Amino acid sequence: MFNVIGLIAGLFGAILLAYAQYDLFRTIKLWLDSLTANDLSISNGLQNQTANVPIIVGADKHYDRSVARSGMLSTGGWVLIALGFAFQVFHTFIQ
Repeated sequence: MFNVIGLIAGLFGAILLAYAQYDLFRTIKLWLDSLTANDLSISNGLQNQTANVPIIVGADKHYDRSVARSGMLSTGGWVLIALGFAFQVFHTFIQ
């Protein structure tokens, strides 16, 4: 019984870690894309000598929120994987 619980906890932990890493990758890509767009708009504004340069600020809020969520998910995933291993070891020593 504990062996099965350990396998299920390890599986859910691995899924949480995979999602956390995907979310972090997506967030960093979004942040870098907005940073590039911001740099391009500033350089175009300086080349054309226009005073109206748009600044992109929405990505920083999303970046902070997603990095915090990714940290929580990866911590939870590691805890579930550790619990899964603990249940499997516990089951092995009980027999």
